[in-house]
Amino acid sequence: GDDEDCIGWMGWCSGKDKKCCKGNVCNLWCRYKADV
Repeated sequence: GDDEDCIGWMGWCSGKDKKCCKGNVCNLWCRYKADV
């Protein structure tokens, strides 16, 4: 699931699909990483 692709509580994007763990905080970090 998405949790398996989440590293730590920040939910860094990882893997080919760039999936993130669920949760507002994780989603925010995912968007941040995608923009950087």
